[in-house]
Amino acid sequence: MSRQVITAQDLDIRRGRGPAPMSDMGGAPGAPPIASVTPDDYTARLVKYVPSEVIAVYLTIGGILASRGLTWHWPAAVFGLLLVLTPVYLYRVEGVERRKQLFLSTACFLVWAVSLGRAPFAALDPLVGAILLPLFTFTLPMWDGRSVRTPQAGD
Repeated sequence: MSRQVITAQDLDIRRGRGPAPMSDMGGAPGAPPIASVTPDDYTARLVKYVPSEVIAVYLTIGGILASRGLTWHWPAAVFGLLLVLTPVYLYRVEGVERRKQLFLSTACFLVWAVSLGRAPFAALDPLVGAILLPLFTFTLPMWDGRSVRTPQAGD
């Protein structure tokens, strides 16, 4: 499964009804035929946007630093480094090419880091993360342009 979000607009482009072809959407040997590709639904988009690997690294290193009594400078440096590396990782390792998806996934990491309440965000009111995370996560798949709903017969 590709990490790249597939929208209805991407399928229109592959069918020749859009502005320009996406490099990851067609022409690759062994790629599924266009008829078998469908736009990602809400759940698939959500899973592809959340950089779970980066969040896992942040939690692991944060736990190690906390166990050593390092409470601000090192955790802040790790957070900053991971914030910068998130789009690089997604582009180079996971093959995500769409800038909007790279931006939204990086923003997702930021929101998750704030919501966890660890250094360097420990001084924030926990209510900020408690409200921000579900609102951001709920709206995340809606920010990618076209609706994820596919027309049904009779629509």
